[in-house]
Amino acid sequence: MRDVLKFAQSVARHWGSLVTGGVAIGLLGIWQGIGHPVQAWVYWMIAVVGLVVAFFKAWLDEHGLRLRIENEKARNGEEVFR
Repeated sequence: MRDVLKFAQSVARHWGSLVTGGVAIGLLGIWQGIGHPVQAWVYWMIAVVGLVVAFFKAWLDEHGLRLRIENEKARNGEEVFR
């Protein structure tokens, strides 16, 4: 259960940075700020796409860590887990 919570925290951290920053959000904010309406589905789409990307980035973090550990073990002549 602890690992699931750790993964969820990683996803939340990546998702927060994806949906609160960046060029797309900045341009959307400017567009809305000068009086143009933005439909709700646009925000939902950003949230969903951001969530998918956040899951991938969290997985990529863990995958990279595993590869680094495996490489270190191989360099030290230790048995690499599979």
